[in-house]
Amino acid sequence: MDYDVLNAIEQRKSVRNYDGKRLPDEIVRKLRSFLKDADNPFGVNVDLRYLDAGEFNLSSPFVTGEKAYVAGTVHTVPFAEIAFGYTMESFVLYAQRLGLGTVWLGYITKRESLEKALHKGENQLLPCVVAVGGKADRRSVREILIRKKVKADSRLDFEDIFFASDFSSPLKENRAGDFLIPLKMLRLAPSAANRQPWRVVVNGGYAHFYEKKEKKFDRAGVDLQKIDLGIAMCHFDLAVKACGMSGEFIVKVPGIAHESDTEYLISYAAEKLKG
Repeated sequence: MDYDVLNAIEQRKSVRNYDGKRLPDEIVRKLRSFLKDADNPFGVNVDLRYLDAGEFNLSSPFVTGEKAYVAGTVHTVPFAEIAFGYTMESFVLYAQRLGLGTVWLGYITKRESLEKALHKGENQLLPCVVAVGGKADRRSVREILIRKKVKADSRLDFEDIFFASDFSSPLKENRAGDFLIPLKMLRLAPSAANRQPWRVVVNGGYAHFYEKKEKKFDRAGVDLQKIDLGIAMCHFDLAVKACGMSGEFIVKVPGIAHESDTEYLISYAAEKLKG
């Protein structure tokens, strides 16, 4: 059991108030090295870069004291947003393990400066950015109010988002089997406005992932909730590996009846327990 990964997932909290200090060069080197090799299981290239906020004139009205951002581009291909969410969240969890604070942001001022820094092409998406840095000693009043508004520390009940065989049968924790810890880690994932759009149907060795869609999160050709699903899949996949399991993501439409606002995305096929 890799407790470092599980602890990082459990301890991660969005940080909107930073200490105003630039990160030490050694930490920046570690972050850039991780970003260079960051990958995802969907075969989609996501180009992530560490950017000094002052050098590139970057800021956001939703954070204070930040000195750096991580941003990136992805080509408009199938699973683009999911791959972006997965890859960026793997960085977020790495930063957590280094003791740093992070927060996902859908808006940044002077976006044109960001696009120029990333050399964004016409057929590429620049969905979100992540602020990263040392945490301030305490949360600002604004941060406290934002967290309260979106109920940042609350999550939907296990049986409201996970199901057994079909959507008519809520999955109880004592029936989740080897998927219990990965599903618990998935449930902790952050999401836009804390809407938690993921739904998972477990059937045998398969976990089928669905998106509970809300139109207001589909903006300018980017489905923000698919990014949320990518974040959730990152938690799930890393937890699967941390538990000594193996498997892969595959497209295997299960033919499960679902509501019109629910979309099948992909399935995880578990192979076996290692060791």
